[in-house]
Amino acid sequence: NDKTDLTLCGHKVIYNMYDALCKEFPLHVTKALLGQAFGNDINSYTFKNHSLENYSEFQYKPYKIVIITSIHGYEQGSAFTAAQFFDMLMHSEDKSLEYLKRNVQFEVVPVLNPWGFDHNDRKNGNSVDLNRNFEKGFSGEKDKESEIYPGEKPLSEVETRLIDGFLEKHRDAKVVLDYHNIYGG
Repeated sequence: NDKTDLTLCGHKVIYNMYDALCKEFPLHVTKALLGQAFGNDINSYTFKNHSLENYSEFQYKPYKIVIITSIHGYEQGSAFTAAQFFDMLMHSEDKSLEYLKRNVQFEVVPVLNPWGFDHNDRKNGNSVDLNRNFEKGFSGEKDKESEIYPGEKPLSEVETRLIDGFLEKHRDAKVVLDYHNIYGG
């Protein structure tokens, strides 16, 4: 029955949820700093079962899923919902969730656009729609006032360079989810 207005609380409320899981489950949940943008940390979290013993000659390689949320800052619900899922994953005794916890490595970037999250804005601090700032599909839209302004050139923004490097590091992921929600929804 908790009610939290995500548009007022700031991105650290999301990081606090993940940090609490790191503290409670230090063998299963770890945190890494990807970098900073506009004075805010951009963190990633790894959820991995470290207790499997492998006595074979083959290296155990869990199924890997990458999840990215809040690339659009005003879509705070995606970050909150993902954080709730991971809290449930770590605390539940449900057999399906237990299977995921034991067999899937999750790599999560819970808030890619902390400036936008904190200012309830789709774009980052440079007024760039980060979702349009990648090489693939770059439009070249020149109107800086446009809601979908992609920036001057692909990967011009710190956040997109950080996530581009993160995705390159996790090329072995079987699934990549860029989780959005409807503004105001």
